[in-house]
Amino acid sequence: SKYKGTNEQLRQANQAWSGGLVDMGEVKDLSKTFAVLDTAIVDDFLLHLWDEIKEQGTVPVVEEGDVSQEPMSKFLKIKDDTIGNKLVQVSIFTTTEDDVDKAIAAIQAITTFKQTGKFKNRFSGWLALDSIHQVQHISSIDKIRAVVPPFRFTGSVDGGGDEAMQADRVRDTFGLTGKGKKVGVLSDSFNCTTGTGLSDDQESGDLPSSDEIDILQDLNCTEGGIDEGRAMMQLVYDVAPEVTLAFHTASESQEGFAEGILELAEAGCDVIVDDILFFFEPMFQDGIVAQAVDEVVAQGIPYFSSAGNSGSSSWEAAGFVDSGLESSLYGQFHDFGDGSIFQRVNLIAGSHIFILQWDQPFYSEVENDLDIFIFEKQRVLNRFTLRAQSTVNNPAFRFPAEGLAISLESPTVVYVAITLKSGPPPGFMKYIIMGSGTPVFVDFATNSSTSYAHMNAGGACGVGAANYLRTPRFGDDPPVIESFSALGGTPIFFDANGTRLESPVVRQQPKVVAPDGTLNTFFGGIEILGTENRFFGTSAAAPHAAAVAALILELNSSLLPIEIYDLLQYTAVDMDDPSTEEFDVGFDFRTGYGLIDANAAVSFLLGIPTANCSFDDPCYAVKVPVSTTGMVNSTISTRACNAESSEQVNFTSGIVQESAWATFEAPLSGCALIQFDYESGDASAVEMVLFGSENGDCDAYPFTELEYSTGTDVITMNVTNETLVANETYYIMINGPFGSNIKGNFNIIGSCKVEEEEEEEECPARIRGGDFFGRTIRCLVIRVTRVFERLVS
Repeated sequence: SKYKGTNEQLRQANQAWSGGLVDMGEVKDLSKTFAVLDTAIVDDFLLHLWDEIKEQGTVPVVEEGDVSQEPMSKFLKIKDDTIGNKLVQVSIFTTTEDDVDKAIAAIQAITTFKQTGKFKNRFSGWLALDSIHQVQHISSIDKIRAVVPPFRFTGSVDGGGDEAMQADRVRDTFGLTGKGKKVGVLSDSFNCTTGTGLSDDQESGDLPSSDEIDILQDLNCTEGGIDEGRAMMQLVYDVAPEVTLAFHTASESQEGFAEGILELAEAGCDVIVDDILFFFEPMFQDGIVAQAVDEVVAQGIPYFSSAGNSGSSSWEAAGFVDSGLESSLYGQFHDFGDGSIFQRVNLIAGSHIFILQWDQPFYSEVENDLDIFIFEKQRVLNRFTLRAQSTVNNPAFRFPAEGLAISLESPTVVYVAITLKSGPPPGFMKYIIMGSGTPVFVDFATNSSTSYAHMNAGGACGVGAANYLRTPRFGDDPPVIESFSALGGTPIFFDANGTRLESPVVRQQPKVVAPDGTLNTFFGGIEILGTENRFFGTSAAAPHAAAVAALILELNSSLLPIEIYDLLQYTAVDMDDPSTEEFDVGFDFRTGYGLIDANAAVSFLLGIPTANCSFDDPCYAVKVPVSTTGMVNSTISTRACNAESSEQVNFTSGIVQESAWATFEAPLSGCALIQFDYESGDASAVEMVLFGSENGDCDAYPFTELEYSTGTDVITMNVTNETLVANETYYIMINGPFGSNIKGNFNIIGSCKVEEEEEEEECPARIRGGDFFGRTIRCLVIRVTRVFERLVS
């Protein structure tokens, strides 16, 4: 009853006490005001915090029992300033976007205020608890909400994820390292922990020099950062060792998170990745963080986000069912099924967070008021004791969500109840449990999606996790998803403005899976195989995926985010959702399209089919671009059955005829398309000659009978397996006339594709299937005969 009363009633009480409100522009004279918080402006979290700290002067002792509700002082972001004042981080809404700067100035006229973020008509910062009763009266301020801390999806070092994604083969084969690309990371902090720090990582070679790392904003280390962002950057650097890196903390507030995304884009990041979730980001519409994600993706920047670590620890229902039991204290109880107002959930010891949301728009008109309660059943008497509750006035705050945290000293079965306090029944409601272990729903389980918020944004690429040791490279084919990797499929009911869609949208998230359980220099601390500091969770998976995107963009910087996502999806190693009966071919909401295969993605981008390749017997090309002048002898290797390689060469003006040539190893197919692409110069008199060799470089002989075609910007020669022998060394030479000044690229393209009339070729690229021995002998005879014929000629 303490907080009942309209905003106007409270203002009248203030006026009666002070003898009238004195207008000071934006700020009213509040020196004699009652220290009463306005429930129409200040949210319930801050009201409870006010009870605990301001009025009682201390944090209350939690009632004894197996289940206890975490006090608000532990659930919210609170710290002391240098003179002992209690500061709480708040998110403040103004009436319009134009009012934000005026409201900040007005607050700073009353008290010290450190801004931590700003997005549209919202801003966040650290505010003295003593000043909230004054700040609430600034006329441009609409709502003051507490910031609930975010959730991180965790669970001379070579990480291991590199090999699991075949990224090491991309570097070795194609020479891609992420050079020229910048990856932005959003997490808690970068350089706050004691012990192993940035300088140690640089000395060991696990992070680049400081001029290659752009720290836009780090977390204030007094707020408890654990440098998860630095660990993520190590994983990126493992896969793409020539990228530059950038960091912005995402832990301050949703406003600061959204602002950080935009600032990383402005700083020139080519790829952005995060591993942060704010519990009260909207489930069923795109909140401000998701909107920021879509904004940078529209600028052409792919965005990767941890899918989440809560598996399927969620319950949902298509509507509220009135049980017929109503309490003046709690409201109408929901019927979970069979007339039960309780849902039993088995939880392990530790901390657990419950987040309830339903199909009403955030920051718009909310029609109904729901509450959530946690009861404990007494061991002796068949009675239930209320242990935790969340009872936000949802319509008043335009906030269709409830949240609470509980602490368990031992494994316990808790009893969850949901009530409708006022308004019409919702059409859809859902709660998710996060924290320690995996909850077990004893009754009425739906085991539903837990990936929501900005990782479910239309422009994002949500990333699930597979232990790198459970991937094909390490013996498990297909790869195995981590049990905690979040299930997707959370529906979207509203657009960003809160308008209900004609029909719900279910986005395909997560899109892909990447490895976790990988090494870093300091983060994790779980010992496996005698090695510490292994980084688990989708927090580790997302930076691996982002690093592969950087490799791809190095190869082709014109690709749009959707094209990169499609490429990763199309070439991924298909995986199974173990909770379903049959193998899930293609996309599923647990594993997306499967484990990222960086080599397959790059090969596909180059037009190199990899259908016949295996992890033990890979088909890989080598691409080693070089720039040289004059007489050139460079190397191209096309070891693959399907391959593409290139070398850059230059002809310069001179008084003698000049040549440039490249050495290449014939594809397994024995087929090659050889091209010289002009970048500049007069190509009218240039000729192409193929050479073979039986005794090394000194005994090369030309295939003068081979024809080539000359275009305006390319010379092309098609060579079949009537000429080439797989794996043998050949030389391709370009002759330019004297005085020529030509620059261009050799391109050697090997192909396993055979025209229909060639399907009966006696000596195929690879011998498989029946009569293997006999076909091998025939091929050997054919190839020996070809070599003999060349020697005779």
